[in-house]
Amino acid sequence: LDALIEGLRIIDQLGPDKSNDPETLGITGAIRKRLWQETKDIAQLDAAIRYYGRGFEVTRDYYNGENLAVCYDFRSGLQNDPAEAQYDALSARKVRGATIEILLNLIDNPSFGQRSDALWIYATLANCSFALSQGEDAQKYEKAFFDMKPADWEIETYNANKIAVLKSHAT
Repeated sequence: LDALIEGLRIIDQLGPDKSNDPETLGITGAIRKRLWQETKDIAQLDAAIRYYGRGFEVTRDYYNGENLAVCYDFRSGLQNDPAEAQYDALSARKVRGATIEILLNLIDNPSFGQRSDALWIYATLANCSFALSQGEDAQKYEKAFFDMKPADWEIETYNANKIAVLKSHAT
C-alpha cells in the first residue's frame, strides 16, 4: 500500500488529470486499480476507469482498453442499481469489442511479426475473447501466446488476468 501511494505521488508530478499521454494515463490507472484492490475504496476504481478510459480514447491502445474493460467488470459487480451494473457490463463489452478490432488490424499488418509486443497482443486477444464467450478464438490466441515462449512472469500476469476475466463472467 505504501508503494502504491508513493507511486501515485510520483506519477501525479506528470499531471495525469490533464495528460493525454497513454503511458501516464495507463500507469495512473494501474496504480488506482491496485489501490482499489488493496483498499476496496470505490473512488480508486472510479479513478482507474477515468484514467484508462481517457488513455483508450486518446490512442485506442489495447493496454488501456483491456484494463478499462476489466475495471468496468469489477464495478459492475459492485453496483446496487441493476441499471448501473448493466451499463458497466455493456461498457466492458463495447470496449472489448473495440479492442479486439484494433488488435486484429495490428495482426493483419505485414509488419506484425516485427512487433516487440506481439505476445501481449495475443494475450489481450485471448482474454477479451474469453470475456466475450468466444471460446474458439480465445483458445487460438492463448495458444499463440504460449507458442511465443513467454517468461514465467509473463505467464503469471496472463493467468492472473485470465482468472479475473473468467471470475467476472462466471454464471
